[in-house]
Amino acid sequence: MAYTYLDLVAEVLTENGHPMTIHDIWDYATVKGYQSKLTSIGKTPKKTINAGLHKNIARKEAARFKQINKKPALFDLK
Repeated sequence: MAYTYLDLVAEVLTENGHPMTIHDIWDYATVKGYQSKLTSIGKTPKKTINAGLHKNIARKEAARFKQINKKPALFDLK
């Protein structure tokens, strides 16, 4: 199975242990080199992460993530 942006987010949040913004998630992932596990990286990876997180959260019970705060938007594992 391919490594997805949501897998990257889950790995970062698990390792870091606290809620993070999308910007911080991506920055942490690039420092650790996790982006190299992705099969492709578009021009706007932070927007891709944002869309994926919100789509996942909309799944309610089946969601892997939750939004903790709106401004700044903080995300964590469910």
